[in-house]
Amino acid sequence: MGYSESSKKDLISGKLESAACQLALPPQDAADVVSETWRNCFLRLPPRAAGSEMEFLIPGKNKDSPSRSYKPHNWILNWKKLFHTVPTTVVAAAGAAAMPWLWPFAALLILRELKEQFEICVSYVHGVVMQALWAHSETTWIERSKGLDLTNSALQDAGHEPLDSLRFDAIIDELASLECVETRGGGAFIIVTESVVFGVGDHH
Repeated sequence: MGYSESSKKDLISGKLESAACQLALPPQDAADVVSETWRNCFLRLPPRAAGSEMEFLIPGKNKDSPSRSYKPHNWILNWKKLFHTVPTTVVAAAGAAAMPWLWPFAALLILRELKEQFEICVSYVHGVVMQALWAHSETTWIERSKGLDLTNSALQDAGHEPLDSLRFDAIIDELASLECVETRGGGAFIIVTESVVFGVGDHH
């Protein structure tokens, strides 16, 4: 049995509030960051027409990434829009302009809540990894070892401890479970996905 549209709105509202609570920011600043991220980067696709099983096709970022189909009652998290748009919008909350990892961190918290993958403990480090990978390999595959070096450089610039390879590998696996990165060559190469497609409240 599916959710009504009002039930879905309530469900999403609760998930966003939960995500905001996990940001290490004053409550209003956290709510502002989550609201800005949601408004700019999570897109609701048009409702499916009655009796229609129409699907759309999202082409892969390159020849090594398979195309994916989705039904128009789903949602999309657009990573490209987040990295190119959100940091240039109103960023007064918590000096967010000086913390570029805050936006992917907020998006990951929202995505984790909506996909209900609560076994994944998203931290600011996940946001740093996403920011570092995207900044240096927006449309190309990157060697995992280089991804670790870029992440550690970003962490040190922010005054945080670097990661060892085991922790970095675990974070990449978690990001892959959230469909935010893809790997190939036995995990030797990584790329950030341009978007994540998912459903919200389709079944009880």
